Amino acid sequence: MNKFVVVQVVGMVLLVGGGQGLVRIVVDHSDRGFLGWLPGGFAGCVVAYAVAVVIGVAMAAVGEFRRRQPSS
Repeated sequence: MNKFVVVQVVGMVLLVGGGQGLVRIVVDHSDRGFLGWLPGGFAGCVVAYAVAVVIGVAMAAVGEFRRRQPSS
């Protein structure tokens, strides 16, 4: 198995978890999910979930791009 498949899978897990948490906190401000321990209240959690989504997208994209590169 290519090591970039692992990067892609971890990125997709971050993307899904962050997106789900972001939607949850926007719909119900009191339900902070698995990042509820972070300081900063509502705004801190929104930023943390948005960062998780951005990092997840970047990791998934890099993993997919590098996985498709021919081996040298």
